[in-house]
Amino acid sequence: MFLSPYLGKWLAKKNTRLIHTICVVGLATSYASFALAQNITHFYISAIFMGAFSCGAVALPVSIVITNWFAKKRGLAISIALAGSGFGGAIISPTMADIIQNYGWRTSYLVFAAAMLIICLPMMFLIKKSPETMGLKAYGADEVAETAQKTAVPKFELNMTLGEVKKTMVSSGSIYLACFAFAL
Repeated sequence: MFLSPYLGKWLAKKNTRLIHTICVVGLATSYASFALAQNITHFYISAIFMGAFSCGAVALPVSIVITNWFAKKRGLAISIALAGSGFGGAIISPTMADIIQNYGWRTSYLVFAAAMLIICLPMMFLIKKSPETMGLKAYGADEVAETAQKTAVPKFELNMTLGEVKKTMVSSGSIYLACFAFAL
């Protein structure tokens, strides 16, 4: 939760593929490290790294890529993409349960980490960050541009630094509500 604003900024502006690769490898390594844990402290340390890397390996890259590729029906596209996590969970949970029953929980973490690397790493080389890299336009970009010209809605731009946003959120109490919502 705390790294999301920074990772989002880096993923949007920097080399997305490199940062995504580091996060996927870090996430897989974090899962594999659970298999080596000897006490609860190791689990907590692994979980901290897992949380840090999962932000840049899962939700943020998906949202950034879909935002770049869809100007029209963006909400539907993000909904479909994020619904895949539920579908994946429906497949992974029984599979991991079988591995735990037959081979043990340590092996299941190693299998999950290996599957993550085998599935996720090749996918990021197939996905392009934006349609412009292929000489294309985002889905519905022309229609959205025409609609914006017709309606002539004044553009609103908020020029605040991350520090100013934090101060505003802390003073208004919104940060506490946001943290509570993320914790749920």
